[in-house]
Amino acid sequence: MSHTVDTTNLEQRIDAGQGHKKADLVIKNVNIMNMKMGKTYQGDIAIVDNQIVGVCDSYDGVEEIDGTGLYAAPGFIDTHVHIESSLVTPMEFDRMVLPRGTTTVICDPHEMANVRGTESFDFFFECAEAALLDIEVNLSSCVPATPISTSGAAIFAKDLIPYMDRALGLAEVMNIPGVLNKDPDMMQKLGLFQGRHIDGHMPGLGTDRSHGPMINALSAAGISTDHECSKQTPAHERKAPSITEIFEKMKRGVNILVREGTTAQNLEDLLEIITTENSYSTAFCTDDFHPADIIDNGHINHLIKKAIALYDPEIHETSKERHIMNVYRMASYAAALNFGLHDKGLIEPNKRADIVLLSDPETCEIASVIKDGKVITEQSFENRPVVELKGLNSVHIDPITADKLQLKSDNPQIPVARVLPNDLITPGFDAELDIKDGTLQPDLDKDILKCAVLERHGKTDGNIGIGFVNGFGFKDGAIAASVGHDDHNITVVGANDDDMALAVNTIRDMDGGYVVVKDGEVKAKLALPVAGLMSDQTFENVAAQERDIRREALALSAEGNSPLTQPLQTLAFISLSVIPDVRICDVGITRNDGKGPVLVNDQRPKP
Repeated sequence: MSHTVDTTNLEQRIDAGQGHKKADLVIKNVNIMNMKMGKTYQGDIAIVDNQIVGVCDSYDGVEEIDGTGLYAAPGFIDTHVHIESSLVTPMEFDRMVLPRGTTTVICDPHEMANVRGTESFDFFFECAEAALLDIEVNLSSCVPATPISTSGAAIFAKDLIPYMDRALGLAEVMNIPGVLNKDPDMMQKLGLFQGRHIDGHMPGLGTDRSHGPMINALSAAGISTDHECSKQTPAHERKAPSITEIFEKMKRGVNILVREGTTAQNLEDLLEIITTENSYSTAFCTDDFHPADIIDNGHINHLIKKAIALYDPEIHETSKERHIMNVYRMASYAAALNFGLHDKGLIEPNKRADIVLLSDPETCEIASVIKDGKVITEQSFENRPVVELKGLNSVHIDPITADKLQLKSDNPQIPVARVLPNDLITPGFDAELDIKDGTLQPDLDKDILKCAVLERHGKTDGNIGIGFVNGFGFKDGAIAASVGHDDHNITVVGANDDDMALAVNTIRDMDGGYVVVKDGEVKAKLALPVAGLMSDQTFENVAAQERDIRREALALSAEGNSPLTQPLQTLAFISLSVIPDVRICDVGITRNDGKGPVLVNDQRPKP
């Protein structure tokens, strides 16, 4: 058996660590946040190439930074993110989040994979090679997410094998029934990644102690994390935060990723999990975060700031100083531990020189970011390799007319999806709607709007699933998007069929995107030509267009007072049938009690 010997810069690191030679970069007189010990020490940080070689002692460097009054934290890690859901390419995402302190992201290209299959892996690995940010790729486990709705591709276990050497692990396993019932392909996927990280997706499990054996089985299969804890209790109810859900998972070996993004904002509900003990296994993630929000609030630095601002001594049972350290540990060391990133998460010798210099840890005010031993500036991004875009020309539908958006029925009873602010759960209820000319009608007085999901991948003869939603508050117009988790068909919600049809046709003409229509006029739009999910523009331009869309969407409600803060982002999750409860897909209406979706209103064309 042969062994490869790596002595790259080894002698230089040893000499610089002893102070016998100058380091490449030294941060002088800085307050070093030690995540293992939970304490802060003052001294220097010496760096050679991309590695830390010395801390706390005094060093000389070829380049030196005066760290007096500053605090050095390990680079922040986002443990679960769909970069596509930022509406920009990975290269723009790199430019957007790295200056905000996020030095590593663990991404699942699940969204693009549901549109273009393994081409998404090729694209993301190429971007990972070119980006300054460390983009760790978990291979998508569930494409399609369920066997019910229509995706643009299917990925089987054999398709993952060529990418395994470059991947970190297996991305969120959404097909809980497939695991518990030992579906052969799911067994193959899990088998490929035994001994490596496997992400979970367990919404609602743990809200009842009878779920324990199922959680045990998922954990026994190698699934070790979950980011779907929220206020959700039983599927049809809305109750207090379900701390039971968290601890039922944790005590069975599933670590919790606290999520806070554009649509799902669960941090405040899960404050009780932030303790000294849990901070070594619990981490932060964003899942889906849009440019306008990242520009306004930040990325992982936003989660840190919010978690510190919400400090409550009665909940956290510790001092504020220790709470602050616990939060930073979750954002760095715990994240690295969870995902086996052994060279990250700490400021100590032999770790990557990914460092965030803070002027105020309590507010997470960032003075500068150092990635791989280099200070990040605007010019840092100028010499990155250019990555050719993939996934263009992904919308394959014919123009539609308003009559295609009518749901024929002689039964006035139908399940309605209730959308909730800042959450993915859609508790359902049964409504009785008027029937006119044999078709079910929306009820604007009760805030029940029509929703249609149109298959856009060219895999069917034009499937259109139609249902009804409550909670948007619109009195006129329509909104539509080609972003529709997880199948990413076109979803449209509106108060009248004519505006809905125009919105869909506008999405078609743009080859994907978001649009707001009112009175037969397009009020705002954002083109997303890369797989119908991402723009080919800068994140600044995308954010500006996104703000226009949000403003026009909110204007569709009475006096602009929609109960939703993010109606277009909420729209993108209406077809996500792996989350409880009522959903609309291209094949009809589904319900999910936490054990997997069931088609309850099949609208597929009859043979």
